[in-house]
Amino acid sequence: MKKENRFLLLSFISSLFLYLGFSFLPIQNRVSSLWKSNLIESSFYFILLVLIFVDCRKYLIKEKKDHPSFFYSVPFLLVCSSNLLYVLCLRQKATDSFNPSVFFTSLLVRIIKVRIEELLFRVLLLQFLDSVRKDTRQKRILLIFIISLCFGLRHLVNLYGNSPLPVLEQVGYTFFLSLFLTSYTLFYSSVLISILYHFLFNFLNQLIIATFFTLNTDTYYLLFSIGAGLIVLLFYLICSIIRNKGKKKNA
Repeated sequence: MKKENRFLLLSFISSLFLYLGFSFLPIQNRVSSLWKSNLIESSFYFILLVLIFVDCRKYLIKEKKDHPSFFYSVPFLLVCSSNLLYVLCLRQKATDSFNPSVFFTSLLVRIIKVRIEELLFRVLLLQFLDSVRKDTRQKRILLIFIISLCFGLRHLVNLYGNSPLPVLEQVGYTFFLSLFLTSYTLFYSSVLISILYHFLFNFLNQLIIATFFTLNTDTYYLLFSIGAGLIVLLFYLICSIIRNKGKKKNA
């Protein structure tokens, strides 16, 4: 293994362990106010973000000349807002327990954590795996799968203090989320779109829902979520078929 590849792997592993380790810090048990706990937590994560950024700032994805239009990724907004669309379709009433200090400090924590996760998985790990073998279509598919599997399994740490079923559901949907995010990173030769959609997913599907609504994850919710995902997958499948036919005609 080359020295540079070894550095990428060690940087990813050490940063990931630090990131996961922060989640076990008993901050909420020591601090009475949730917003204060969020501020302390965000401080720890911000320091880690700076350290990770220093490590990976020179590992930029090679620019592609024929990357698709930005609007190619817009349908993914359906997945990013699926929970919000679900509660709006059911006309659920918003709760009255809005706490601005808790909401905005929670938002700060999510912004920092999204950036950390994207740098870890869509820069450090992606660049390490990308350097292992020559660039082929099969390699890119395998790369997307491996990164998504690692990203999904990373959420198993949430088994600590939580019931297993919701955590296993989280592992499943974050795996599929990562399939899209990693694909966008490769298609657009940039991690910025991945950061944007990852943040929108966490903000619209998690923070907004947790703050203003009570979401019942019943059979209807499951069918709605699967349906939204299938619509987006069908869109990209059709786009892929059309694009491949266009390449064959130009060949």
